[in-house]
Amino acid sequence: MLQLVFFNKFFGLTKSFENGENHLIGIFNIWNFLFYISIGLAIVFAVKINGVIPVFSFLIIPAVSAIMLTKNNFAVFIIALIISILASFFGLNFSFHYDFPAGSSIVAILGVIFILASAYKLLSSAFTRKPPAP
Repeated sequence: MLQLVFFNKFFGLTKSFENGENHLIGIFNIWNFLFYISIGLAIVFAVKINGVIPVFSFLIIPAVSAIMLTKNNFAVFIIALIISILASFFGLNFSFHYDFPAGSSIVAILGVIFILASAYKLLSSAFTRKPPAP
């Protein structure tokens, strides 16, 4: 909830780090502290409930896959959300029908999605490369 309420502040903080303006933030910044404490607590409780590998897979794979597909921030958010929902649905469905562990099934589906996104990125960059000028 804290992430939604202060979304603009946290996003501005992230942008300042991306743009190399982190020297303007100072040693202690309340927004930086709130951001990291909220993320840290969310990870701690999620790992306790779900396990380490599924939690960190959900943190990394949807975002990286979405960034490989587009550079638009809003589109990255939407695509990562869709990837997470699809991986959850198909992973749990696979787990239910074939009697596999749910966490492992979801991580495997996330891995397949990541491989597909990587293949798409490689193929699209190979076909859009321009030959060097003479």
